[in-house]
Amino acid sequence: MYGLEEQTRTSIAKAKQKGPRRSRGWTKLLVLVLLVGGARAQASWPPTTGELVFLWENGKAANTVPTDDGGTRVFRLVPEAGATLDRYAAMDLRSGAFRAESETNALLRKAIRDADAFTVEALLTHDGEPAAGFYEIVSFGLTIWSAGACHGGLSAECDSHGFVLGGRFNLVFFGLAGPDSRGARVFDVGFKLGDRPRHLLVTFDAGAVTVFLDGKRALGHPRLDGLDLSASDDAALVFGAPGRWSGSAEAIALYTRAFTAADATAHYAALADRLVGR
Repeated sequence: MYGLEEQTRTSIAKAKQKGPRRSRGWTKLLVLVLLVGGARAQASWPPTTGELVFLWENGKAANTVPTDDGGTRVFRLVPEAGATLDRYAAMDLRSGAFRAESETNALLRKAIRDADAFTVEALLTHDGEPAAGFYEIVSFGLTIWSAGACHGGLSAECDSHGFVLGGRFNLVFFGLAGPDSRGARVFDVGFKLGDRPRHLLVTFDAGAVTVFLDGKRALGHPRLDGLDLSASDDAALVFGAPGRWSGSAEAIALYTRAFTAADATAHYAALADRLVGR
């Protein structure tokens, strides 16, 4: 690009000597060259939309998903009192929580109940402050506390079904619980929070959980018999509650299919350009 721009500037200088009309033409060419270069620098995310049931890229994006009838579905998040977006239009979960609309929650409950596989995708940035106690980044009918309380067995807290991505102190976990799971399961996703953006994919298929971090396989957990993703009738998609998290979340997507290593690499690559300098 640099060489092409330098040649264009030289041509503009020569054109100015020959007349203003030609100069204006070369100026338009330079603008076109720079616009094309900028378009190449920004990849489209997500690169695949098959079985995509929820999408929230950021507060400035369209946040739409194609529907089977050829239309589009728009996803909106409702901020709780005081919740704001950060300078990148990501959810600033330090300021409060965000919740999906009731129509979205009904759609997700049906999609998850009918699914044999599921994937959660998120771009997370921690502010570097030590996390205090339990916190939730993305939850749907389950919290980190309730998942941990009935991990591997039944208790009074095991009547919640769904999934949660959250943690305790600086460790991040993924929790699952279903009506036939004989208690919840909680998995370490393989990394500690830091002050740079991390792309996280957690995929569930045939009773096994696989974690991809920044496009690479981080952890794989063995098959878990009797674990499903059936969500309770009142499950709702919530970001940053009940336990508040010191960080931001964006590029959130939920799929009713499993992701391969190639999928994870492609999705991270589609976000990598925008992370330069962050």
